[in-house]
Amino acid sequence: MAERITDGPPTLGSALGSALGIALRAYAEEHGKVRRGDKRPAYALHVAEIQRLFPDAQFVHLVRDGRGCVASLLRMQRTGPSAHPRRTGHPPVGTWTARLTSDQIRLSEAVLGERLTSYGYELAGVVRPDPAELPCYRRVEVPRRAAHAKRRALDHLARVRAPGPVACRPATG
Repeated sequence: MAERITDGPPTLGSALGSALGIALRAYAEEHGKVRRGDKRPAYALHVAEIQRLFPDAQFVHLVRDGRGCVASLLRMQRTGPSAHPRRTGHPPVGTWTARLTSDQIRLSEAVLGERLTSYGYELAGVVRPDPAELPCYRRVEVPRRAAHAKRRALDHLARVRAPGPVACRPATG
């Protein structure tokens, strides 16, 4: 693999993407696959950078049932991210219908219902939660959204303030 990387494009800007791309292609070949994918949600915030590193990248936008996301997040809170089924070898405990309580399903559908139906998901048909239950959700949601917005703003500032190309002079002989 070292030779493949050193034989890659000579420009500094493309070197990182080229080296990483060669390593990912080798991984795919090793597993008998044509291509290799990565599904980290945070990549959605860096599509432009990824496109510059991998000009031939293909992006697939998947829409997941929000109730399944809720079930996964709740499971991670209880067990931690290292207890993910892929890492432990244990299969997941079923779909969101088996992993969420009826109260959690009601709250999820009250908050996500319009979005779920707009993407073609059917609601479970549970009774809507008491309006007094929604402030509990809001107390968690508002700080999380604010933290995400702050992180995006700080990342943007870091990119804007990053130094430009290094000035250089031709070598004199």
